[in-house]
Amino acid sequence: MLKNITWWYFGNEATTFALNSMMLSLICLFLGHYLVDNISKNSNSNFYVDYKFNYNLKIISCVLFYISFLFYFYLEIEKIIFMRSHNYAELYSTFKSSLPSYFNFVGSMCKYFLCIYLSTLPSKFSSSICLSLYVLSAIPSFLIGARNGIVLNTIFAFLYFFTRDSIDDKLENLRKKTKWIGKFEKNCIILLSPIFIFILGAWNYLRDGTSSKLGILGTFIDLFEKQGVSFDVLCLGYLLYPKFQFPGINYTFGGIIDYFLHGKLSQILFGTEAISDVHQSIQHVIYGNNFAHKLSYAVSATNFLNGHGFGSSYILETYADFGYIGVIFISLTLGMFFASIMNLINKGSLSMSIILSSLMYIYFSARSSALRWIEFVIYIQFIIPIILCYVLAKLCIKEYSYHKKLLD
Repeated sequence: MLKNITWWYFGNEATTFALNSMMLSLICLFLGHYLVDNISKNSNSNFYVDYKFNYNLKIISCVLFYISFLFYFYLEIEKIIFMRSHNYAELYSTFKSSLPSYFNFVGSMCKYFLCIYLSTLPSKFSSSICLSLYVLSAIPSFLIGARNGIVLNTIFAFLYFFTRDSIDDKLENLRKKTKWIGKFEKNCIILLSPIFIFILGAWNYLRDGTSSKLGILGTFIDLFEKQGVSFDVLCLGYLLYPKFQFPGINYTFGGIIDYFLHGKLSQILFGTEAISDVHQSIQHVIYGNNFAHKLSYAVSATNFLNGHGFGSSYILETYADFGYIGVIFISLTLGMFFASIMNLINKGSLSMSIILSSLMYIYFSARSSALRWIEFVIYIQFIIPIILCYVLAKLCIKEYSYHKKLLD
């Protein structure tokens, strides 16, 4: 509208679906949040801390985070090396890591070790270092053209600061109260946000080796217009999903199904067939339950195989499987989850670890799979860090108690 360009270009039926489904989802998000918020508003409790266990958990998770971070960052550097002789789209269509598989496995646990460490309520200085590394870890992907990583990582860092600002008010005798959102943080948000938005808008062209030539104001408007592809995805998905409705295919639970049918663990334990390591390949379209791959392939097979895609949406996936009932149910669930976040965080470090891990994904749900924000709990990359950190922390307490008894 700002550019005086027609946006009602998918026909009445598809456009009406996109508008109605978004409105229905927003209403249900509000209702889900309202219901839980009114039920639980008087049930807030102080954060539970077992000080000895928490101290051990903090040290162990911190050390493992730094170790896994090195593996993860090296994997990201490999992508930059690959991009020296390839373009942005080829990263998704042809790139295959040449590093041993354990590099990817250890690196994939980095974010979960971070969430466990942050759940132990470290100091503001220590938290800032780890969160800065987490944000910086997305820079290699940003330099080669992927913007989502650095945006989501930055949002996560801010969310943690806001969360700690609330939690620390309820802590008793843990340490001196810390102001997590002070003048410095507020000034950074006000001053850096416009610059950050401008860079994101310009980078949409620079990653393809072109120049926007739009100026500062034009780049801002162009960035917000580019976010309209989410609306396009709803329209395209509505028009094309009947073409890839096959027996036995489920998109809402697609990530979970594919993990058990084609994941590394199921390959080792049950000898299941692996899907191609290349992110966008015909194997993913044929054998997978990924809505994004099938939609992008249906729109343009050539563009998909060359590395271009549209993504997905929790609205589309639940609608394709269950109709408007699915959209209502997932939206109510998300609203209820948002309203429950602080109460769940206050249950202790394990609950907070899960919530923080979820916050890494949930704000991308409008352009991602329906259950990506919670399906990670079944992944071995999440289960191992939880077991490793909590078991070692518990053993350290028992070892300390054993030696104390001997000394007594």
